[in-house]
Amino acid sequence: ITYGDWSSDVCSSDLANLNARITKDPPRANEGGYALPGATPLFMAARIANLPAVKLLLDAGADALLGTNNRTTPFAVAAGVGFPQDRDWYESEKKDFLEIVKLLAARGAEINLAGENGWTPLHGAAYKGMDEIIKFLVAKGARLEDKDSFGQTPLVVAGALQTVEIGDHFYQSPRIARKPTYELLLSLGAKPLAQSGVHLVDTATTVDDAGSSK
Repeated sequence: ITYGDWSSDVCSSDLANLNARITKDPPRANEGGYALPGATPLFMAARIANLPAVKLLLDAGADALLGTNNRTTPFAVAAGVGFPQDRDWYESEKKDFLEIVKLLAARGAEINLAGENGWTPLHGAAYKGMDEIIKFLVAKGARLEDKDSFGQTPLVVAGALQTVEIGDHFYQSPRIARKPTYELLLSLGAKPLAQSGVHLVDTATTVDDAGSSK
């Protein structure tokens, strides 16, 4: 059901469990930075911007808040947490993600809920450069200074800076510096790095490589 051809017949079938949950990680699943066990069809649709499937599942009664065993939610992955590593989303996909985020927020998704790795939806949006989602989340009360399990604030993630705490956690480390997103977060009230209490490695610089992050 997760990746197939969605239809109302599938979701209305007595045989369809709208909240069926994955029981183990598929091969290479850790490349998204989080574990999949516990993920539902809605979660899997939300993480790939399948807006028609998300709408269909929600209309059929799927649980909008049910996340993985490690508390990563459909809302978080729609905002940008984790998957995919190998490319950015297209603009059309970003628009669908924004609609999914709005749908899930309207159904009670927690704006600041930290899931696996301590990632909040705002960390995810900063990671993938989802600027319109960032504006939406902040307007809904997203906290700009929350740190994940590796001491990263959304600003650190947007700048692809390396914290001392990240160590060798390759799949949890930001790799793309997003200057527009970095500047957006500052304009929305994020503390400059020198005031934020983050611990950067000695070689970490700003998105301008100016060294002013210290």
